[in-house]
Amino acid sequence: MRQFLLMIVVFSFFRCSSSSTLFPTISDKPNDSTISSLDSTILERNIDTATAINLGKLIIEKQSTISNIETEVYAHDSKLVILNDVGYCAYYGNDLKSAEGLSGQSVRLSVFDINNPSKKKNYEAFKENFTYKTLKTDPNHPCYTPVLFITEDSKIRLLCKIYEKNIQKYYYRDFDPESNTFSDPQICKINLPNSNNLEDFNLNSIRSSLKKLFGNDYKLSTDFMFATSDPVMTEKGILLGLTVGKFTADWKTDEGITLILKTLDFGKTFEVYSSPDARKIDSKYNQQFVEGAFDFISDKDLVMIGRNSIGGILKCESNDFGKSYTVPVSLNENCRFNTLGSKPQLIKVNNGVLTMWNTTENYGNFNARTVLEIRYTTDNNFCNSNLKIIIKNPFGCHYPSIYKYNNKYFLTYTTDSRRFNRMSTGEIVFVKLPF
Repeated sequence: MRQFLLMIVVFSFFRCSSSSTLFPTISDKPNDSTISSLDSTILERNIDTATAINLGKLIIEKQSTISNIETEVYAHDSKLVILNDVGYCAYYGNDLKSAEGLSGQSVRLSVFDINNPSKKKNYEAFKENFTYKTLKTDPNHPCYTPVLFITEDSKIRLLCKIYEKNIQKYYYRDFDPESNTFSDPQICKINLPNSNNLEDFNLNSIRSSLKKLFGNDYKLSTDFMFATSDPVMTEKGILLGLTVGKFTADWKTDEGITLILKTLDFGKTFEVYSSPDARKIDSKYNQQFVEGAFDFISDKDLVMIGRNSIGGILKCESNDFGKSYTVPVSLNENCRFNTLGSKPQLIKVNNGVLTMWNTTENYGNFNARTVLEIRYTTDNNFCNSNLKIIIKNPFGCHYPSIYKYNNKYFLTYTTDSRRFNRMSTGEIVFVKLPF
């Protein structure tokens, strides 16, 4: 019965009801060109490189900045959902310092009309060194990696990694689209494997889960955790990718995995569901398969891609509802792709799989993540995936989030048209994809 109710809720996400009260003063006509379709047959056509680049140029022309560009000098890692023609984009931003992971970094929610994204409002969701009624966050520890759910009562649930007494934890708050207010923070919970006990969702409970999943001899580093995937809706629950590992300036020594969590209550509580095993990756790569993006290509068949600091983009598969996985293999080597070790994206579209990843081509002089390829395949052989769109942005184009709404696909990603320094990522942009 719970699974049946979950299916009803999931399908209700895509209904189109009366307009929200969020923008009662908007009198401008919607900018229809912002979300107009470029070519509804792109996925079925053979696209040459020149055409793919031109399609990317059109996307850049149509995109709109939705982060708080008025005050921010840093913005990164967006997550997108849409409800009743209103977009909700969570990301982390900083008004003081233009690099990741520094003091002053907070998690924010941008709320905007998808037909006219210039009409936006930005809200602080989680801040460091701040006292809420139910939480006091640590000073000089940034807030990180948001996740968004739409709840059964049409609230926007925002999860965030914070530090409390120097311990990494995940909390959530619900944003009410009617009152434009957040609920008080509540800690997320983890139901450990083979246990009926709910524990706080923190790094220690995740470490315990890894040992129960892989055995007490689990040796990979677990210095940090980040919820990195978009939620994937299934009949059995909602799945979410949690990256756990070690991340340093020297990527060649990094290691870690993408752990799959399952929730039946939109992020209040989770259970550890499964994970690929990075320890089995070919020894010529490091033991790393992180920031995984995944989706089901049939009722029981799941495909996942993730990044690896040596192997570029890796792929693995599952044919038992995402419980067990093949050993991750390098698409750079197997398919001779020139993918870059940056967070990829994957989603089922029609009867195929759409992928997005950065390539090693450096289109600008500031940031290596300047070229984003969009490919599509219908046979689950990624080596045969056909190029559709190339977004070449000298100011950066990376960390994409994609969301399906009313049978259309919308994208947010990280860029920086202002360029405060070489590795600066100062804004989040939004655009409708042309299929």
